[in-house]
Amino acid sequence: MFKRLRFAGVTIVTLSEGGINELYVGLKGTMNALFIKDLAIKTHRGQCGRVEAGKSGSRRAAYGIASSISSTLTVQVLRSCLGGLLENGHG
Repeated sequence: MFKRLRFAGVTIVTLSEGGINELYVGLKGTMNALFIKDLAIKTHRGQCGRVEAGKSGSRRAAYGIASSISSTLTVQVLRSCLGGLLENGHG
């Protein structure tokens, strides 16, 4: 999108950052990718903590998703947290 706007002669200016250039777009994309990766790690750690505390690894989504799906997700989180011990019969 940035390239298309730049080609059309449009300059992007924000209140917080001022003028936007190629360097800003590249750095912001990198920072966003790092944020998403960190968020995924924190989410996985939180799910593992819930499972270790004896709670469900995931909650049912709004609008009533079937319990079997929730149970399947819990088993997937358990397998991920325990590093395959359940699959090898060591659990």
